[in-house]
Amino acid sequence: MSAISETRVLQPPSIRDWTERGRWVTALIDGATDGRGLGLSPQADALFAEAVRCFCAGSWPAVVILAQSAIDAELEGDTGRDGLWLNEVRFGSDFGQLRSRRNALVHGDAGKHVLTLHDLVEEQVMLEKEAKGALGSVVEAFAHG
Repeated sequence: MSAISETRVLQPPSIRDWTERGRWVTALIDGATDGRGLGLSPQADALFAEAVRCFCAGSWPAVVILAQSAIDAELEGDTGRDGLWLNEVRFGSDFGQLRSRRNALVHGDAGKHVLTLHDLVEEQVMLEKEAKGALGSVVEAFAHG
């Protein structure tokens, strides 16, 4: 590993940061569901919980990947929801942007580097904003289900 990764990427968050991030997620969910929670399937619930752990740890790209995976898991075989809602979650612009970003992070973008070690260190604000948006998309999709 390069010196940049050893000195900054592998550092754990402070207990204060972890706690504040966890509170932010709890407030996001409680605010959208009146404290009822999201009621996800077991697979989606586990993926979302892992996304939250990654968020608390500051592993921003992993949050994006896991958030979209949680949405995919929840939609898999779901026939009990409104068809218009399903179309919005599958094809709506906000959800499409999340899916595109997840795919770019996982598969790259036409041979271009989508994420570098430099980004992990120097683009924390932007990556955190993306992660918050990804968690918000999961909550938005399933808060009223």
